[in-house]
Amino acid sequence: MEAGGQIEILGAFIPKQTVDEFTDALKEANFSPLAVEFSSLAFSRLIRGQASEITPESLVIIKLGSSGFSFSIVRDGNLYFNHTLLWQSENISASELEDLMVRETRRVLSFAQSRWQMPVAGCVLVFPNETIEGKIQEIIKNNFSLKIHSIKELLSPEVQKMNLTSLTADWFPVLGSAIRGLI
Repeated sequence: MEAGGQIEILGAFIPKQTVDEFTDALKEANFSPLAVEFSSLAFSRLIRGQASEITPESLVIIKLGSSGFSFSIVRDGNLYFNHTLLWQSENISASELEDLMVRETRRVLSFAQSRWQMPVAGCVLVFPNETIEGKIQEIIKNNFSLKIHSIKELLSPEVQKMNLTSLTADWFPVLGSAIRGLI
């Protein structure tokens, strides 16, 4: 609980029918789903302990997925905010990508500053492709004063022990959910 008797609550909502479709499909394939969570929450679990030890400031995690971009804010190793930007079209030009990244990153940083009066000083980029990640890294460096952290330096000790060389970023939320199963 924060000073003044306020409490912060994180909520994520999805229609029950959508979740039921996924869990029913898993059950038909002889799997027993124990929990359903969105990927940013699972992903934040991967860096929970390490992020606060390596960098005490809030971090913005920018992920690219098949449906669009996700911007998450992690403070003290906990997910505090998530903003998802779905693709509006199948093709995007380099200038549109840059405009989108600058606009949405600025919005997320502005929200964090107004909410916590503590600037976000670092970011983590999670992209399935090194070429796109390099382009986004360049955009971030040219437009913001954020320290860019490597995801590998922030992975929790449990995950760092694993051989991750063959895994793509798509697997990170799966690992985060697996850690949830150990808790």
